[in-house]
Amino acid sequence: MLFTIDASQVDENFLLISKEYKVLHYDEEPILFTGLTAYSYRVLVSLVEEDQDANGDWFARFFYTIIEPAAYADFLNRKITYLRILEEAKNVFVIDNHYKSKLFFAQKVNLTDIPANYLPTAESYCPTSSRKASLKYLVSMKGKLADNFQAVPSEVSTIQEAFSSLLTDSSKAMGSFWKKCEVYQSAYVPSSFQMSFEVVPILPSAQKAMFTNYEKVVEVYNRIINYCLGNLATEVESVFDTSGGVSYSNSFNELRKNFSDLYTNSSLRVPDDFDESLKKVFHKVLYDLENVTKNIGKNYDELNIFNRDATGEDFSLGELSIEDRDNIEDSVLVVESIENPVTVDSDYRDYVIHIYSLNTDSKRGMAIIQSQETLVSKPRIKITSQTSLEGSRFTASMHMGEYITVRAKGRWANGKCISLDVVDTE
Repeated sequence: MLFTIDASQVDENFLLISKEYKVLHYDEEPILFTGLTAYSYRVLVSLVEEDQDANGDWFARFFYTIIEPAAYADFLNRKITYLRILEEAKNVFVIDNHYKSKLFFAQKVNLTDIPANYLPTAESYCPTSSRKASLKYLVSMKGKLADNFQAVPSEVSTIQEAFSSLLTDSSKAMGSFWKKCEVYQSAYVPSSFQMSFEVVPILPSAQKAMFTNYEKVVEVYNRIINYCLGNLATEVESVFDTSGGVSYSNSFNELRKNFSDLYTNSSLRVPDDFDESLKKVFHKVLYDLENVTKNIGKNYDELNIFNRDATGEDFSLGELSIEDRDNIEDSVLVVESIENPVTVDSDYRDYVIHIYSLNTDSKRGMAIIQSQETLVSKPRIKITSQTSLEGSRFTASMHMGEYITVRAKGRWANGKCISLDVVDTE
């Protein structure tokens, strides 16, 4: 006998799937599935059990969870479990769907309302067979101009070049499975402002390739992209640590295991220098991410990155926001500090700089320091100002190509200034 719920009849449009229905796990009948409701909420649904009511009418009981896009992407990418979704979701419903009477009852529940034996296990990750990844990607700009299907050409060009580099640099981790790859871009796709990319790998010899599951190679490549978008910037201290005293994160170790399994299943030995090779890839990708995100906040608010699977359905690989932009820039400085001894000016002093890139919203950018020395410094700059930078001497420096004198505290490595904290004194 199923556990009792205090059910009431509800608006079916609020919870029932009306579009984009997709089965994630099937065992004689759909056990786990998802889709969008009539109100465009995404729901994750699991069949609990079938039973009879007091009148002998058979009904099926389901867990219906309204899930946020980011959590859904993490579930598909096996970063979180179904149990964790139920624990953290704000809207979980127990649904009884009666076959004969066609009645539909629901109760919003807390996890404590559900007997433990009806809950998913701690290892309830998304079944790996639920989708087949591809090498087709979409980058969608959201907010401001992008919501009117418009974009600034220079910002689009920056994203195109930087994301292409990110895909190319990430592919270098696949060296044992791909010789190299080419990245192509397709025409723009309607839906805010969206760009389409495709990675075309050049495979090794047929004799070597015949032992490799190509779909698994594509899946692991997508896991690299997902890790770089969602984890790399927050884990640089452990990933790039040289002291040997820092442990890798669970997400990084999971990625290493994905590679280890891929090598083993392909009858290949994991290279002795694999960890170091992966770190070199991540080093390049981190700078690609910095370029991809540097204009976020100007004329659009965020970037959403999708993988289009073999069936043509789009699955989120990650989102890049204003906060991510700042975290990525800070993480680049952390990596540079790990790789090279860094000295910091003891106090603020005058620097003569030309600003050649500046986000007036974040007040961050890039500059060149005027110097007679051989080493030319192109530091990242962060401006502290109580007023808008629009129409300021900082934007004049960028637009007019002028050098200006600023008060700043610099950070130096290998004889070059790598960053300036600038104080607006005017």
